[in-house]
Amino acid sequence: AAFMGKASAIRILLKYGADARIRNKENDTADAVAGDQDCKLALANPPDQAAIELIKLRLEAERSSGWQPPPPEPDPADLVPKTEHSARIGLRMLADSLDEVRKAGKRQALIIDLSGNAQTFLRYRDNNMLVSYKPGDLDPERIRVAVLGALRFGKPVVVDNGDLVVEWPKFAAWFNAALPGLWDMLCACSLTQDSNWLKLVKPHDGDNFKEQMFSEHCLNHFQMILVTKKPSIPAEFADQFFLITT
Repeated sequence: AAFMGKASAIRILLKYGADARIRNKENDTADAVAGDQDCKLALANPPDQAAIELIKLRLEAERSSGWQPPPPEPDPADLVPKTEHSARIGLRMLADSLDEVRKAGKRQALIIDLSGNAQTFLRYRDNNMLVSYKPGDLDPERIRVAVLGALRFGKPVVVDNGDLVVEWPKFAAWFNAALPGLWDMLCACSLTQDSNWLKLVKPHDGDNFKEQMFSEHCLNHFQMILVTKKPSIPAEFADQFFLITT
């Protein structure tokens, strides 16, 4: 500190008991290497020895009191339920992982977007996106049209839940308002079976949504994807969805 001209550092070191008489490897004292007048003044006027001893006693009392620093904050990824149907992946693997979940045909996907990048990635993909925190976006007719269009044209319907807690009763109420039983059919991956999707079609949807317009190829590429930034996932979702943490 003396060599670098740090007078304030010298005062702090002396205050906490540093000995200015100690010599370096070249046998020089701090005063000898101090080229700054402020440093020499700091070395010439050390704090009162009684004050130094008092500080030492306080530090020793703190050490002997058993004080421990607070534990580090938990990694949010550690809060995500670990199941046989969960994975932690990088963004580069997200598209392939979603495709594998879809092809398995057993579960829908729930993305825990801790990185914040999955939401952006999905916004630029070809899908029908619903935003739960956007007023009117989960109105029954909006949900019906989004799901029906995704089925007709073979793409995912994505529900972005942002920073909100995923709540099973809310999601069930939203989707069942569009069609009774829709939420259960989506979660069970049975909407594309036994012509269940036709229950979504209404007369005013037009010729483009008649039964013959729904190809097997497009139905097979339908998928529901939920996105949340909350790592705490309720048991209902952990049991029934494939959890993907990014």
